[in-house]
Amino acid sequence: MTPLAAAALTAGVLVLLTAGLALNVSLIRLRDGIGVGKAGAELPKHLHHAVRAHGNAAEHVPILLFGLFAIAILGASTTWVLVAGAAAILCRVMHATGMLVEIRIIRLRFYATILTYSTMFALGIAAIILGAKLFFAGGR
Repeated sequence: MTPLAAAALTAGVLVLLTAGLALNVSLIRLRDGIGVGKAGAELPKHLHHAVRAHGNAAEHVPILLFGLFAIAILGASTTWVLVAGAAAILCRVMHATGMLVEIRIIRLRFYATILTYSTMFALGIAAIILGAKLFFAGGR
């Protein structure tokens, strides 16, 4: 498997997760007869949590994927891309689970947030290092 294929595999999983979270919001709105005019404090708690679980994924998944594809293109090893991709998937699944289960799991969301930020920082630093190596080496 190539680094780009590993990044694409991760992208596929995270796109499906984000789409599933979006579908969940739509199905809850449909089931409960709640239009898009209501927002924030007007929403029932279960819908608010579904909206935030999707919104949070929509905020973080693109950044994680951008970093993942950047390091794959810049020459990171397949193993590194797979590890970072697995971390990205794990943190996003943990966060969504912590938001959507009946009894909110605060610790799960906390650890998911720490893992998300750590993965983002690691990807950002790796992209800078790999990009700088190519820049100072005169490209590929």
